[in-house]
Amino acid sequence: MARRWLTLCLLLPLAACDPATATVVIVGSSAASLAHTDKTVPDHIATWVTGEDCSLLRYTEEDGPYCQTEAETAPTATQVVCYRTLGAIDCYDAPDPKASSFMEVR
Repeated sequence: MARRWLTLCLLLPLAACDPATATVVIVGSSAASLAHTDKTVPDHIATWVTGEDCSLLRYTEEDGPYCQTEAETAPTATQVVCYRTLGAIDCYDAPDPKASSFMEVR
């Protein structure tokens, strides 16, 4: 953990060379990161430093915590619906509106 803080502290002065350039770089990289990973650059840094999953998007749009442990972010089990077909049982994540009720496996 101390090495992470040390690395972060050593990289921060590099942004002070030209504030306008640093702002453009940070905003541009945060926008690109947000589009691809749903996290900004500061979110990635906070995740790296704390070891938890940190997301500004979750905090602002879902009214959730900014950082949470991996156990809290684990995907929940989805409902699986299975139907008997010719020689097999096929399962889907949503009910098939065209399937009859006698084919459903419970």
